[in-house]
Amino acid sequence: MAETRERNPKRVSNGEEKVLNVLPLMASIGSIGVGTYLLIDDLKDFGFFSTKDHPSPFHHWMWGLILLLGGLLSLPISVLESIEGLESAES
Repeated sequence: MAETRERNPKRVSNGEEKVLNVLPLMASIGSIGVGTYLLIDDLKDFGFFSTKDHPSPFHHWMWGLILLLGGLLSLPISVLESIEGLESAES
């Protein structure tokens, strides 16, 4: 016969759950930081796709812009999720 078990057994402690709830927020902030650094690092080539010094069509500023925009878009969502997760972990 079928066993009766919980579908989602709690496998992490309360402290670990608090840390896991903050990870998306830390990833968003890290993405903003790294994206900003990459944009500043390659500012001389901003807007160009190929130069004499860098014949490849991929530049640091492109990856930086992607990371910066992704971090800025995910920041409000991760803040709300972190606050909600921390409130539920306390109760």
